Amino acid sequence: MRDIILFGYGKNAKAVAKHLDRKSFMIVVFDEEEKNLAELDGYLNVEYLKNDIVDKDLVEVGIKDAKIAIFTAGITAQAAKKAVVDARAEGIKVGLLRPLTIWPFPDSAVGKMLKKVESVIVPELNQGQLIHEIERLAKDKADSKIIRIQRFDGELISPDDIFKAIKEAN
Repeated sequence: MRDIILFGYGKNAKAVAKHLDRKSFMIVVFDEEEKNLAELDGYLNVEYLKNDIVDKDLVEVGIKDAKIAIFTAGITAQAAKKAVVDARAEGIKVGLLRPLTIWPFPDSAVGKMLKKVESVIVPELNQGQLIHEIERLAKDKADSKIIRIQRFDGELISPDDIFKAIKEAN
């Protein structure tokens, strides 16, 4: 049986779970309207928890010198990784930014990525969830080229599908 420690209050409370160890986890509840959070010995607050989750849950492949970035999550990231390796072999500066956790969304990391790259490719196996977050963060950068690759027919996105988008962006 897992121990649950519950903090929080308010009619518009939201919850965030955090594993403490193999047998227990903490659920932090905060009131969205008041932006308040119960604290445990001054250890927790929303920004600390968000940064702790987001910073540890990002995988970067070749993103430092990339002109083209691929932002994807889940199983599609494996196809993207292969496409990055193939494109790099042809001299195309492309990188991959993959969040392991998509909420809280890594606004800071994506914002930094958008400042450095010319194009972003967003492959998704749905009708567009990540793409909306990328567009939201790119709204201040008018010259950002965002390329969608979407499938929602039960088939997977292949490395070739992503490689074609890389060629298009290049």
